[in-house]
Amino acid sequence: MRVAPDGGTARQSKLSALLGRFEYALEQVDGYFLDIGRELRRWSELELGPELPIDEQFAGLDLSAHSPEDLFQSKLVFVALLNFPLPTLDEMLAQGGKWSREDWAVVRLTCRFALRPSGEAL
Repeated sequence: MRVAPDGGTARQSKLSALLGRFEYALEQVDGYFLDIGRELRRWSELELGPELPIDEQFAGLDLSAHSPEDLFQSKLVFVALLNFPLPTLDEMLAQGGKWSREDWAVVRLTCRFALRPSGEAL
């Protein structure tokens, strides 16, 4: 799904709304994974009584490990990359001082997807 290259203001409004959706959804996903991870580590990080052998296994469990792969398989990554630029480090260093907060939000979004789960660069 690419935002149609129609009128400038209408297109920008649609892109801003799309960015807002990505920001909110990924913030929720990341927050839930952070919370789940903290809860699974509680027995090994807090003094809650004697540790059990299973506590270390729970602490080592990372339910977010497949999240990047799932985002690629669902094609959500491609929606972001089709609609927003993925700048190089040189571009960020050269132009970043002039960018708005929204420009940097776009960069944070697309840089998150700069590598495929296989480790292959886009």
